[in-house]
Amino acid sequence: MRYAITGHTSGLGKALTQYEDIKDNYIGFSRSTGYDISDPNCRKQIIEEANNCQIFINNAYNGFAQTDLLYELFDVWKDRDKFIINISSNTTDGVKLFPHLYSAHKHSLEKAGEQLANSFYPCMVTTLKFGYLGTERILEKNPVPKCIPLNHAVRFIEHAIDLMDDNIRLTTATLIPAQSSFNPEENDR
Repeated sequence: MRYAITGHTSGLGKALTQYEDIKDNYIGFSRSTGYDISDPNCRKQIIEEANNCQIFINNAYNGFAQTDLLYELFDVWKDRDKFIINISSNTTDGVKLFPHLYSAHKHSLEKAGEQLANSFYPCMVTTLKFGYLGTERILEKNPVPKCIPLNHAVRFIEHAIDLMDDNIRLTTATLIPAQSSFNPEENDR
């Protein structure tokens, strides 16, 4: 299988590119390598270059652009046996009592993913939501919140891919950290 991954140069995207089943079978799209998903022309280029991929991991966050990319990609892929995985956040759970743009952006992605996942097209769509991930950016915070080791997040994505077939569709799932302490060394396992 060939993968397309947005946001592949850091965080979860980078962890995905280092995973044994993916590391030699992916094409990456990151702002740092010239692919800004907020630019409609870049989104079009990403979709064209990802044409030979079977799995698209919509990981890069940039406001509503992540949702725009999903709709534009699905429009091209909808009649094909392909799989789009949206990466979202559990920040959308519950109601914020203050303006929270990140949550609104991710709500948009989740609603779009829900619509497309329940369509009757061959292209499958799922949205995977995560609590705090053990990324460099999160680990720099003080104090460090309880986090999901990146290797667990990658395995969660792998399991979602393994589950999907013509008989079953996973529309959304959430992975949150346990209440026990986080051990950053687990990211290296």
